[in-house]
Amino acid sequence: DTRRNLGLANAVLAEEYALNQDYKSAILFFEAAEDAGLATPELYNNYGAALAYEGRLNEAERVFEKALKLKPGDEIILGNISRLHKLAAGTEFLMESIEAEFIRTPELQEYNVAA
Repeated sequence: DTRRNLGLANAVLAEEYALNQDYKSAILFFEAAEDAGLATPELYNNYGAALAYEGRLNEAERVFEKALKLKPGDEIILGNISRLHKLAAGTEFLMESIEAEFIRTPELQEYNVAA
């Protein structure tokens, strides 16, 4: 499905930007992935983390809640929500807990073109 592949491609780009701590760019690509119809708990978790790093705490909490609805009881998501609340209280938000949830790179499909 072309739309799903577009969403996955945007998610992969978002993850690369997030890993390089370019959270503003990551947010743009997470939004594009969501706009393409991709909705996974991992996507929302990582999108929420990028928002939190940019200081957009209310938005981050809403996105983490979306992730939690898709994967109730997930320890990483719950931990990030807890960190978010502590961040609002002045404590540090840690990225290493988020990296484990990155979406795998999609496999490319090979097509034959008739001559």
